[in-house]
Amino acid sequence: MGMEPFLQEIFKDVYLVDLTPEDMNVKFISGYIIHDEENIIVVEQGPKSTVNRLIESLKKIGYTDERLHLFVTHIHLDHSGAAGTLLNNFLNSQAYVHPRAIKHMLNPEKLWKGSLNALGWVAELYQRPDPAPGHRIRVTNDEEEIDVGRYRFKFIYTEGHASHHQSIYWIDYNAMFVGDAAGIYIRELDYVVPTTLYPFKYQLYIESLKKMIEYRPEYLFYPHYGVVENGVQRLRDHLRQVENWFRIARDLDVKEKNFFVARLRKEDREFSELYEKAEDYPVLKLLLEFAFMGILSEAEKH
Repeated sequence: MGMEPFLQEIFKDVYLVDLTPEDMNVKFISGYIIHDEENIIVVEQGPKSTVNRLIESLKKIGYTDERLHLFVTHIHLDHSGAAGTLLNNFLNSQAYVHPRAIKHMLNPEKLWKGSLNALGWVAELYQRPDPAPGHRIRVTNDEEEIDVGRYRFKFIYTEGHASHHQSIYWIDYNAMFVGDAAGIYIRELDYVVPTTLYPFKYQLYIESLKKMIEYRPEYLFYPHYGVVENGVQRLRDHLRQVENWFRIARDLDVKEKNFFVARLRKEDREFSELYEKAEDYPVLKLLLEFAFMGILSEAEKH
């Protein structure tokens, strides 16, 4: 089967589709499609601006009228901005969402305004999401197991990144779709940036990582970006990273970014090496700014 550059088969009947808006000029958003005979599962539907690319990908892997299951990790625009559009256009479809997410899917107005305020031009790249039809939304429960065709999944509330966040454990593959609960993986640098944007809740973030570690996943499916092996160790490394960053921020007398970065560079050699490269990676620089802001704001409370 000839695959477009934005679509690749990573396991049998499992595909990674690049859902990055073209103007970002770097691969940043990866969705995942699982084709199982009478069912198709899409984990991470991406922003509305790339929904046509996702639909084209479904057709390329042979979609006809199979049941379309949308696994929504959380309702930030880069993860499920296309979900409402898909639910409205595919009659044989259903979305699985955290209970705190449903109101924003039914009426994304507040979400859109908040995204514009927080992200500015980036939100414009993602585009405003469409309202979703309520009868096609299924609310999940924490640690609920759901069978789709021959595959089994468990939905795990991981609310450290956002109060409406869930990660999905794929039992058959011993794989975890981590959403934004385990940082952002920069493949070119083999480095994970914490997803600790404001308002960051330190204890929930740590508890979310520990919950995922309990499942001992071999594979981590990152929406930012791609699949990595040795999942347990990756999660443990990230746990230590966030604990260390937060300790440094908490112990600062002056909780400002420049002081924080200086102390990080002194105590975290890997970060120091990465930071020197940030000017060459505009997206990395922006992600680090978000991470610093959330951690410093939370540290001020402790």
